[in-house]
Amino acid sequence: MIKNKKGFTLAEIIIAIAALSLCSVVILNIFIAGNNLSIDADMYDEAINRSGNMAETFKSSKTFQDFINTAYLDEYFISKGEINATDFLWIYCFDKNWNYLDSTKGASVILEIELGEDIKYKSGDLWKLKINFNKINNEEQVSILEIITKRYYPRGTS
Repeated sequence: MIKNKKGFTLAEIIIAIAALSLCSVVILNIFIAGNNLSIDADMYDEAINRSGNMAETFKSSKTFQDFINTAYLDEYFISKGEINATDFLWIYCFDKNWNYLDSTKGASVILEIELGEDIKYKSGDLWKLKINFNKINNEEQVSILEIITKRYYPRGTS
């Protein structure tokens, strides 16, 4: 009489479950990494859009005061400190959904806008706009984007 072996042994089942578990862990980590990359890409995209808009406004403004009014710089600033008589610094904080915050507590991104007179000429002034986006990683700021642009304003217009 010939016996047919039907089914699996306990060792085979344990090995199959272990292999399936290992594959599940690897696949889950791939999805988590993909989500984190997507969140970072959205943050970089938003930073590029906001700073690009600010730089375009700066370049296209007719006067220095026109830029200040158009860019709404004073609407959400946290601290505005005068560096010297002609340089200004605005600091904005955002959460992970790009909502404005009143302080750096809970911020995911900090935007620093520095505006200053670069060179004085007899006929006018060359102003410099520096936009810096910092991402908060474990209480440490990491620069993700920095844009520096310059604009000449003839005398009598700034």
